[in-house]
Amino acid sequence: MIDLHIHTTCSDGTDSPAAILKKAEELGAELISVSDHNSVEAYGEIMQNRDLFSGKIITGVELTSHFLKGTFEILGYGFDTDKMRRYIKELYSKRITLEQRFMMIHEKYRSMGLHMRDIEQYPKKKWYHLKNLLEDVAGSEYNRKFLYSRESVESLEKFFRREINNIDSPLHVEISKTMPAPETLVKAVHDCGGLAFVAHIFVYHENVYQNVDKLIEQCKPDGFECFYTRYTEQQTKDIVSLCKDRGLYMCGGSDYHGGNRSGVIIGTGSGNLNVHHDLIYEWAEKYVCGDQE
Repeated sequence: MIDLHIHTTCSDGTDSPAAILKKAEELGAELISVSDHNSVEAYGEIMQNRDLFSGKIITGVELTSHFLKGTFEILGYGFDTDKMRRYIKELYSKRITLEQRFMMIHEKYRSMGLHMRDIEQYPKKKWYHLKNLLEDVAGSEYNRKFLYSRESVESLEKFFRREINNIDSPLHVEISKTMPAPETLVKAVHDCGGLAFVAHIFVYHENVYQNVDKLIEQCKPDGFECFYTRYTEQQTKDIVSLCKDRGLYMCGGSDYHGGNRSGVIIGTGSGNLNVHHDLIYEWAEKYVCGDQE
């Protein structure tokens, strides 16, 4: 069992790095990577608790970028964590804060006429969490008429991907302008000694996959995330075929977030995930990290 896309409490997961090691061991995983959003802080705790997991580990990170006016991610693997930590600090120094992001979205929705609470009415602790905006949109039938998809209110991920981050949605808000360009992130991963992959390409707006040639030419990634629990069987076949045709590497994972993404399990995702051993080990073996960070 292989899972190269796992999140911890060092970004937006609910399990600590040590808890991830325990779960991966219990599930019989042979190779994992923690790929927190714009953070490698989990690896300090991981290496301190390395004896909790008998399998192999590859350093990982999921770096936020932008492509075609939408949020976009690059997965980095096998890099030096100290160098990557410095890069992250530099690359995201001008990134808008979560509070600023919330205010941008809230202001647009209010200006459109949606029924939204005043800022002061949100919970004092983490008032800027997007789930508060989702509650307002979902809680009013009037607000729902602005939705691109009625299913967007079913989860925070759907709301973010199908509305906020969807250029075709009336509720789209451009929040990626201050993010580094994807080619900048690919270069950063390479400078840190690792490989860079395009994360879950079918999760983004369909225009992203339709422009995959432009994406490859512009970003020059080493590969794509080919195995992902939300892909259809055909999508997996398509992206695997693309990588084989272009001579690109493949990776895959569950995108596990613990309690923040119910129904997803390390290694098997929603039950349909199978990260192919042979295809991953074409590149992964030489990037396995030792017992020291």
